[in-house]
Amino acid sequence: MKPTKLGLTRNRLFELENCVVLCARLTQTPDEQELNKALAMLAAKHPILTAAVTMDGATAVVTPDKVRPQAEPVNESGDKAALTLQNEGIDFWERLFVFRIASDGTLLAAGHTAVCDVKTLILLTGELLAFYERRTLDIEETEVRLFSDETELPLTVFSPLIDKTTGSLNYDWVKSPRDFTPQDYATAKAHCAQSAPAVKTTEYVLNEEETARLTAACSEAEIDVATAVAYAFYRELGKTVKLRPNENAVLWNADRRVFFGPGKEYDIGAYDGSVYVKLAKRTKGTPVQAMQHDAYQKLTSCFSAFYTDVFGMKLLPSLTDASHLYAAGALRNKAAKRTALHYGCMDKRLFSYTFLNFDLAYWNNRLPDAELTPFPVFLQRTPYRLTAVRQAGKLRLLFSVREGDAAFAAAQTAVEALKTATL
Repeated sequence: MKPTKLGLTRNRLFELENCVVLCARLTQTPDEQELNKALAMLAAKHPILTAAVTMDGATAVVTPDKVRPQAEPVNESGDKAALTLQNEGIDFWERLFVFRIASDGTLLAAGHTAVCDVKTLILLTGELLAFYERRTLDIEETEVRLFSDETELPLTVFSPLIDKTTGSLNYDWVKSPRDFTPQDYATAKAHCAQSAPAVKTTEYVLNEEETARLTAACSEAEIDVATAVAYAFYRELGKTVKLRPNENAVLWNADRRVFFGPGKEYDIGAYDGSVYVKLAKRTKGTPVQAMQHDAYQKLTSCFSAFYTDVFGMKLLPSLTDASHLYAAGALRNKAAKRTALHYGCMDKRLFSYTFLNFDLAYWNNRLPDAELTPFPVFLQRTPYRLTAVRQAGKLRLLFSVREGDAAFAAAQTAVEALKTATL
């Protein structure tokens, strides 16, 4: 791997909540020495595991051979260790990935959202365990795509509207421009950590019978299970927090791998886009069918799936950094405020949502032999996070709340509606 400039996801670099985490509960606690040997093989295959970000003004370069990844033992259970990791975040100038072994034997993998998403961690963990169990010795180096230049992206992701809006924001910023350093980020992070609310997570499980009932009801209603879950929580959580009409939407994770076609060269990287899904207007059918219509249109649209990051890519990098620092209370600037509130990290939505279907053929022979609990980034703009995992006839729902307990009652109501298939 050569030093490579961050492009498409450069706007995420100063995001304070930057850590994607995966817990893999193994049947036996892994041997630390053998696991680190396997991790060295994994790093040889994926050199980005050895990388950190070096800054040259506002230019951010992912530079390999900066760190030797090691699985660190910690005196916490897997769930607590995952929360600790997300609270700590990752200092991008030191490393981009973290591996830990919890006291209950859980293996944790974490990555910076500028180079990583949940699927990346699952795939890396599966390969790591294959090396650990000596099921493979293939360390042929793979390429990671950071989309440094616009020419690497599909043409359909660009628009004159994006150019016009970002041009206006950039013009306001260049009146008093400045570049920021890792020290600016560290100061903002320390400032924000003092007042950061505690995150609580609860897991709900639909057993095989309940999942089969929900699946049958969805089939009859011509919707998918992913939409049913999103709608049930959207309906109930919308009663717990007051948002403006444009904010009352689901920030739905969109896997952008599908727009590049099949091929393992697009496995590892930050392919997690996001779209805003809500009840589509002037659509025939039930409310849940209206949400399905909006979700299908946006999740299958290359333009929509790339929109947020392409918009950030068109902004001056120092302006996106400034917007994150403004959100942390570490900077006062009108251009940064406008960007953060209306186009960036403080542009509110009801909850963030990730749906993972491990029963898809894509995961054949790729899943780690472990119970997997994914924790996507908890985006600052949402008070709640929902992750749904479908596997072996069951549906697991991981619901996280940034502050307070009132939303858990709404979540329980949503879960009961899903169990009884009353949408």
